[in-house]
Amino acid sequence: MLTVERDPAGADEGAEQARPCVMVIFGAAGDLTKRKLVPALYNLAKSNLLSREFAVVGVARAAMTNDEFRDKVRQAIQEFSTTAPDAAVSEWLERCVYYLAGEFTESTTYAALGEALKAVD
Repeated sequence: MLTVERDPAGADEGAEQARPCVMVIFGAAGDLTKRKLVPALYNLAKSNLLSREFAVVGVARAAMTNDEFRDKVRQAIQEFSTTAPDAAVSEWLERCVYYLAGEFTESTTYAALGEALKAVD
């Protein structure tokens, strides 16, 4: 279990850690995810506001493996984090992310997403 000290410049005093959950990001290979969502998730993790039972399933059209997606997450944290990245927090977050390639208009993508969510849970 990763224990991270609260970043005084981060979360509001009295903020509570989120309950266990899985977040799905549609368009996970895109610019918004890279520039905004990943750094925001990193900041939440650094402030110890994400449950230790947290995961992200990224869904996009681009063909990519889990490891390739994790590399993109690492690069996004390094490039767009508002503070110097903490290696332990970054590595923990990278282990929490998974990737699924698929077309948003095809029902097979949602069936595969359902299976991915069961596996991650």
